[in-house]
Amino acid sequence: MLSSDANYAAMTTTGESPSRFIRWSASTNTLSQLVSSGANHFDYPKSVTNSGAVAGGWFGSPVAPFRGGAIWPNPGTVLANPFTTGFVGEPACAAVLGSTYFITESAAGMYSWNGFGAPVSHDRPAGTANIAVGDVDRLGNACVVTAALAGRSRAYRWDASGFQLLPTLEGFDASAQAISEDGTRVVGVLTNGSNSQGFFWSASTGLLSMQLPVPAGATILPMRMSGDGTLVCGRFFIGVVETRFVWSLHDGYRTANAFAVSRGYTPSNPLDFQILDFNVDGKTALVRDGIGTLLLKNLGRTQCGSTGSCFASKTTPGCADVTCCERVCALDPFCCQNTWDAQCAIEAEASCRTGASCGDPQRITSFVAASYDYATGFDAVPSDESTCGTGDTKAVWRVYRATCNGAVTIDTCTEFADGPIVLSVYSSCGTEIACNEGAFVDCNPTGPTRANVAFEATAGSDYLIRIASIGGGASGAMSIFCESTCGAPGAGSCTETHAGAGCSDATCCGTVCVNDPYCCDNSWDAQCAGEAKTWCAAAGDFDRDGDIDASDLAELLAGWGLGGATDIDGDGLTGASDLAVLLGSWG
Repeated sequence: MLSSDANYAAMTTTGESPSRFIRWSASTNTLSQLVSSGANHFDYPKSVTNSGAVAGGWFGSPVAPFRGGAIWPNPGTVLANPFTTGFVGEPACAAVLGSTYFITESAAGMYSWNGFGAPVSHDRPAGTANIAVGDVDRLGNACVVTAALAGRSRAYRWDASGFQLLPTLEGFDASAQAISEDGTRVVGVLTNGSNSQGFFWSASTGLLSMQLPVPAGATILPMRMSGDGTLVCGRFFIGVVETRFVWSLHDGYRTANAFAVSRGYTPSNPLDFQILDFNVDGKTALVRDGIGTLLLKNLGRTQCGSTGSCFASKTTPGCADVTCCERVCALDPFCCQNTWDAQCAIEAEASCRTGASCGDPQRITSFVAASYDYATGFDAVPSDESTCGTGDTKAVWRVYRATCNGAVTIDTCTEFADGPIVLSVYSSCGTEIACNEGAFVDCNPTGPTRANVAFEATAGSDYLIRIASIGGGASGAMSIFCESTCGAPGAGSCTETHAGAGCSDATCCGTVCVNDPYCCDNSWDAQCAGEAKTWCAAAGDFDRDGDIDASDLAELLAGWGLGGATDIDGDGLTGASDLAVLLGSWG
């Protein structure tokens, strides 16, 4: 367990009977034993202060009481507290910053104690039979507990206002495992028979599945969460095979190895690499890189937060907006490992703009498929701006750069809508050039009328698209078609210069022409071919030179057994299947 400033870690020894309470100092990289809770006791620390002087947790004894709470000062003895005798219920845990201490007891409920006087009873959630504390925030203000309700295990969050029952899936048991430092985010496990899945919860997101790649029968253990709640580390078992993982709200699941590589650190012992805990902002991790080797590693991707706008290309990696930078580099590690080039800037436009107004539209690009999606959750700016809709008070904005001179058609596909969709196009804010309202929009091609517009475009020009809804929210996707020379038979290779406009690969051609219309309106010159090499790199073309050759093979072999950019098939490790993909595209 790492202190919030990453100066100290508290842990228990393994393979010993009884176990010992060990404190690790990051500054000296040394281990020391703090006081024992008693003869033959098994010590289990759960937290440690920034000074490293005090830790809290629980201990087990071979004689009654089997479990009890403990606070370990250093030097000294176990701090006398009312929980060392008589509490024989569920496992206990504590969070210590010199203030509040929590413990559980199956019959009487949950108690807190600040080191003085009698413990304070907090009963237990209404209707529950017992209660077990899973984790306490590092400020000592909130905790998560698991209790039995109506025959099922349920997860609760507790603070001074009482117990809050967290949502779960129908038919699933839920157990809470960890809580963020400010007490607003929770992770745990959902179980239904042999099926298990990790979950994340906050008031703003609701219940989210971690989508871990585990089959039926796997054991999942989300273990620790960074203080800001952005990163979760844990492990799952499939039989005797253990996989360490990191999960985040924006990037989802990755193996611990792949996560470390994406953050600029290559484990020296990938077969025994573990991420044990994060500090407050998730930029420092306590890792084990080989048996008996504890390290603090900066895994905060230091390029993020560097100088330079995320929406402009530059010769160095990363950009100034940390959130946007992290989001883009999760999609395209090249942007943080090499340079923040034009593709990275376009990906930022598609991933980081809010789309809430015509002044900040999200750019549509084939680099980011999600940029074609929309959800009309913003208030229209201004309301009823379109000429063909009335009451279209919710809207989202996109910007599209035409790839041809001629007719452009935009069509919507809506999975959910409380009312009609209003689709309008503008040459600039306030200057409408096309508008159409489609009632009861549906993704079914044979279903009711869909909102679509057609207009004459000039290659290279930007057009604002406003997707609005009447009577409530709407979400879905749009498609855009522009007549061009892309994909025409005999048009020539996209990575080679030729006299005609466009090239034979329709997807790559469209990608290039979105950003450089000259290539589709005049000729496919050397600049177009170079842009295709950079922006349309095939799987395995790690150096983006347009060819898959010996330099790409060398890079793949250097990443063997790890994750990151060389993991072509996305299974978390670079191995034989990735090599097969690369060799299949050789040349």
